[in-house]
Amino acid sequence: MPTMAPYSDPSSCQLLLAIGTADYLHMIQVKSIQFSRQLTRQRGVANEYTSSRLLVVAVFKVHPLELVACLSVDRKIFGGDIQDASLNQDVLVVAHSTGYYRMYSLPWIIKHYSVVKATLGEWVELGGTRAGVMGFGVPLTLNITERPPLLFEVRSGSELGVSFGGSPTVYLYNPSPKDNSVFFLRSLQSGKLVAKFSTDTVAFHQDVVDFHHDDYLRIMHISGSTVSCYQLVEEGVVKLYTTDFRSLSKRKEIVINACLMYLPTSVNKMPIAKL
Repeated sequence: MPTMAPYSDPSSCQLLLAIGTADYLHMIQVKSIQFSRQLTRQRGVANEYTSSRLLVVAVFKVHPLELVACLSVDRKIFGGDIQDASLNQDVLVVAHSTGYYRMYSLPWIIKHYSVVKATLGEWVELGGTRAGVMGFGVPLTLNITERPPLLFEVRSGSELGVSFGGSPTVYLYNPSPKDNSVFFLRSLQSGKLVAKFSTDTVAFHQDVVDFHHDDYLRIMHISGSTVSCYQLVEEGVVKLYTTDFRSLSKRKEIVINACLMYLPTSVNKMPIAKL
C-alpha cells in the first residue's frame, strides 16, 4: 500500500497535483547523463556541487518550443541512495536503491524554487549565458535548497517503476519483488486500488509495461518481439490484442517470395532482404 503524505498547507493542495489537466501532453523532458559520485577537480579545487548531483532534467513546452524549467536532482537534497529521476504528468519521480519511488509536485517546485526565467535564444540575467544556444546550453532555472513536500511514495518490485495515465489520473506499478507479472492500478488522488491484472511476463528478462501516451487508459506490454495492449474499463483490465512482430516479419517474407515467383528470371535470382 502506498504511503500518502499529509499536506501541511491546504491552500497549496491544488499546486501539488493538477489532476484532470492535459498540459503534460504538450511537454517533453530532456535528461542529462548521470554524474559520478566521485569528486571532480577544477583548477585544483574539489567541486562538491558536481559530485552530489545525480542528473539534470529540462522541461520544454512544444508548439512553440519554450523552456519551462531546468532543475538539478541532487543527492544532498533527495538522499544519497537515489538512482534515477524523471518527470511524469507534472510529477517528479525519484527512484531509490531501496525500491521506493517518491513523488514530488513539479508546479510546487517551480513556484518555490525558481531563481530565473530563461527564454530560448535570449540572454539570461544570471550567469551571462544565452539559453539553448550552442556553446551555452540550457541554464538551471531552479535552485532546490531543501526537499520538497512528499506527495506519496510507493515501493515497486521491478525496475519498471511507476507509470501515470488517464484522467482522473491513475498510476501503475508492480507491488511484488517476487512476481514481475502482477500489476496494480491505483487512483492518484485517493490511493484507492482501481484494478489489478497479470501479464504473460517471462521471468528471465525485463519486459516493458507502460501506459500508452494517448491518455485513453490503454496499457502496452512489450515482451521481446510481442506487443500486447490492455484497456482499463469499469470491470477491470481487459486484453485488447497481442501482436507477434517476429511472425509478422515471416509473413511479409513469404508474401515477397510469392511475388518474386512471377517476376522475370533475371530479377527472380536477386537476393531477398529479410525484413
